[in-house]
Amino acid sequence: MPHLKIHSTFYLTILTVFLCAFTLPTSIKAEEVLQLELGGTHTCTLMDSGFVRCWGENIYNQAGGDSRQRFILLPNEVKGLENIVEISAADNFSCALTKEEKIKCWGWHYPTPLEGFHNGFTPLEMKGVQNIIRLGKGSGGLPEHFCGVTREGFVQCWGENEYGQSDTQQIGKTHKITGVTFGTSHTCVLIDSGRVKCWGIGEEGVLGDGTTRNQTTPVFVKNLSGVKKLASGGFQNCALLKDKIVKCWGRVFTGIATPEGQEQIIKLMPALVKNLSGVKDLDVSWGHACAVVENGRVKCWGDNSYGQLGDGTTQNKKHATFVKNLTGAKQVKVGGYQSCALIKDGSLKCWGYNLYGQLGDGSRKSSSIPVQVKNLYSVDAEPTKK
Repeated sequence: MPHLKIHSTFYLTILTVFLCAFTLPTSIKAEEVLQLELGGTHTCTLMDSGFVRCWGENIYNQAGGDSRQRFILLPNEVKGLENIVEISAADNFSCALTKEEKIKCWGWHYPTPLEGFHNGFTPLEMKGVQNIIRLGKGSGGLPEHFCGVTREGFVQCWGENEYGQSDTQQIGKTHKITGVTFGTSHTCVLIDSGRVKCWGIGEEGVLGDGTTRNQTTPVFVKNLSGVKKLASGGFQNCALLKDKIVKCWGRVFTGIATPEGQEQIIKLMPALVKNLSGVKDLDVSWGHACAVVENGRVKCWGDNSYGQLGDGTTQNKKHATFVKNLTGAKQVKVGGYQSCALIKDGSLKCWGYNLYGQLGDGSRKSSSIPVQVKNLYSVDAEPTKK
């Protein structure tokens, strides 16, 4: 019956148009964590949306929360930040680099070029700093200075300068700078030749030049080449080499318990970290370090007072030991007494000290094994899985 067929086709077309007009979307734009950074007792992430989320201790507003909140148990979007391309977290403050090559910082006692040390409840733009294209990194090492790399190739630092650690250096005139790190009173740069230069306090061999002399101009770290990544914390530096091994120098922690904490030895030049190979990522704090190895597993060593090594115990470890219940990691970061790993599926897991909620699981209970960070993504987005 041709008329019935025509009417059926007409009504089917109308129904299809109606459903298409009112059908809800089946997928929502995904988010991705671009960068993970840990301070002394707080944690921050940079999202691909250009926004920053932080959690943990907020006594000095270093987690970007309301000034009445002493601690933030779940990821919190830092107000006053957008179009951010890089972040850095130190002991009690955080900083962000904007697309416009300006720096904004928030928290307690962060150094500024023109106004000395500052306390900021909300992110404030650094005056006297411009054309910054890269931020320095210093994990939980109580630094009193901060650094960035300018478009012209200068390493520009500001803050405490008793040992020359904040002196501006024109390293980029002859070398391309690929990384800047800072400890308590020293600064180091990784250059495109795969070598490292340091300056500032020379105590305990932290400059790696075979001496304990202070240096106001950069000196090459001896017996070190082929470096892919550099990390600094306190009076220690570690380098990830192209052949996927790690070497450290300065006040190197052994993991051997003593009445004062853990035994420390002085390395005036880089020394190989044993029981560690196939390394893909690395970070170091003042008392412990962690590395991503083959198959996305993580190994940590050093101080384990609060379970920050993630092996299910609170016993210090002299050699690198596997973190329990953790695979698929692609990035690792360490703070004062906590550690976190970004997983390939977009999730984030943390372990160690949690008095201020810096593990991000909604509690204040420390954990010697990884726990998953909750509410990392906004309610209208899910993680990008890779």
